[in-house]
Amino acid sequence: MKDYFLKDIMDYAPLGVISINLILDKQGNPKDFEFLSANKLATDMLGKPSDQIIGLRASQFFSSDQESFFRWLATFGKHDDEESQKEKTVYLKLLKYFFRLKIIWGEKNQRTVFLIDVSDEAAKINQLETELNHYRKNAETRVKKEEELRVLSYRDSLTGLGNRRLYDKELKKIDQQSHYPITLIMADVNGLKLANDGFGHETGDALLLKFAAVLKAECPADACISRVGGDEFLILLPKTDAKKAKILIEKLNSLNSKLVVNHLKLSYALGFSVKTHITQSMEDVYRVAEERMYRHKATNNATMRSQSVDLILESLFEKFQTEKLHAKRVSILGKSLAIELGLGEEVTVQIGLAGLVHDIGKIGISDEILTKIGIIDVFERMEIEKHPELGHRILSSVSEYIDIADFVLAHHERWDGKGYPKGLKATEIPQESRILALVEAYDAMTNERSYGRQLSKIEAISEIQAGARKQFDPEYAKVFVEQVLKSPWE
Repeated sequence: MKDYFLKDIMDYAPLGVISINLILDKQGNPKDFEFLSANKLATDMLGKPSDQIIGLRASQFFSSDQESFFRWLATFGKHDDEESQKEKTVYLKLLKYFFRLKIIWGEKNQRTVFLIDVSDEAAKINQLETELNHYRKNAETRVKKEEELRVLSYRDSLTGLGNRRLYDKELKKIDQQSHYPITLIMADVNGLKLANDGFGHETGDALLLKFAAVLKAECPADACISRVGGDEFLILLPKTDAKKAKILIEKLNSLNSKLVVNHLKLSYALGFSVKTHITQSMEDVYRVAEERMYRHKATNNATMRSQSVDLILESLFEKFQTEKLHAKRVSILGKSLAIELGLGEEVTVQIGLAGLVHDIGKIGISDEILTKIGIIDVFERMEIEKHPELGHRILSSVSEYIDIADFVLAHHERWDGKGYPKGLKATEIPQESRILALVEAYDAMTNERSYGRQLSKIEAISEIQAGARKQFDPEYAKVFVEQVLKSPWE
């Protein structure tokens, strides 16, 4: 009755209670333990009824979870009065439970173990640890990002050089008596608009990156180099007198226009000024450097732009010898027709020059399209039809070509208004463009080409006669056939 009453009390206890007996090996070390009793809450926690637990060895109960078996055996096998006063948390992998244990040592090798399921508590702790780790990582990430943003706020995103903000900050630090003399160099990249308008911003960016690389390579390590505008750079040089500044300027000028980026010469204008004493203002130093830079730019810019056009033509002709020969023939035929039309020497010269550069915009068309054998598709034709506009942008950026840029733009317009890029018709088309359109078509028909059969002179004349009032100016077509080609008009 007493045992039954005790069991009844234990079954209603608010915590699990099990009694175990340690099994020792020959050396007296625990090798297993046997379940002697377990109350209802304990059997619920262990997931089996008492008749499947009582009398069972732990090695049998944990047969599929050796990790938990050894962990529990190590926990119950110790006999330490200090340890016996401590609570321990053990994870039962088999049941996916966390238990808080309190062990009481009994007679011989018996132990009474009090169990509390703390899985929810452990889950909350784990969740809290996860959140704390997440917060810690986020905090670390935030600090890192803030540092990156701080650095980036002083850096030009394209070149990696400093920006105006860094220049202003460094100027405050450097503008001290201990750093005198201070040299300020102002630099401006020539032809950036030509690069951006003619070849796209990627080419313009390539020019800026190349110039940034030149500055990094040639300037002293303690120089503050900043890009402060689209094509404008400032270089602060502490403890640098005029003599040292001139040496650096000469080194930079020795590379000027000798580097090529995407068919364009990298050229730049430079100006410098030196602050030698505290009474000088940096505003005055800046103004002097700027004036010198603009004088340099005015002296060399036109030449550099003209050289860029020459380089573009040279690059196109080197890749495609047929384009070079075609340009020369168009120039000769165009001048011949201008003379027969009585247009005067100035116009004749302009038409001859326009003939040489009329296809300069083809530098922006892929080699695959320009060399394709056979019929081109609609998308390829759209690319080809961009070349008059690209040619116009390139030529209009250079003063000596600006008068013929419009002739080049319209050399694929048609008399009937079905040409490109603007769909001009009849006399809306400049007379120089009408001449170019006519002689260019004749030369293309009578010479080897990738997209069609080469025609004889008679066949080409027949095409021109058929195209008069449609593709070509009828008056110019008749004069061209009769006076330049010396053939009858039929």
